[in-house]
Amino acid sequence: MNSLYEVLNASEAARLWGLDESTVRRAIWEGRIPFRKSGGVNLVTQTAMRELYGPMPTDNADEFISRYLTDKDVSAWHDEAEISPNVQALMDAVGVDCIQIWGHPDGPETLSINLC
Repeated sequence: MNSLYEVLNASEAARLWGLDESTVRRAIWEGRIPFRKSGGVNLVTQTAMRELYGPMPTDNADEFISRYLTDKDVSAWHDEAEISPNVQALMDAVGVDCIQIWGHPDGPETLSINLC
């Protein structure tokens, strides 16, 4: 898995889990979620978020995956019907075993994604 997908800032983590940012920050301050500070930004992992708050809501996982799909991923999906390493890393990051992609192979912005 691409470990960069595992790391989120506290604001992004809160948005992806449908939480108020203060909820995630409070969990950090109380030591309930491990974090690392980088340039004044609190960083957390998706694994830690899942352990504390459960799986990422499906709609947000769809958004997370579609945000990081590349044109190369989409072309591979349409041309070869295979999952590219990047798509697999994104699926691993949000903890799903299956995705369905519909749309035109011209790019991620024209796609619809469904987790199955």
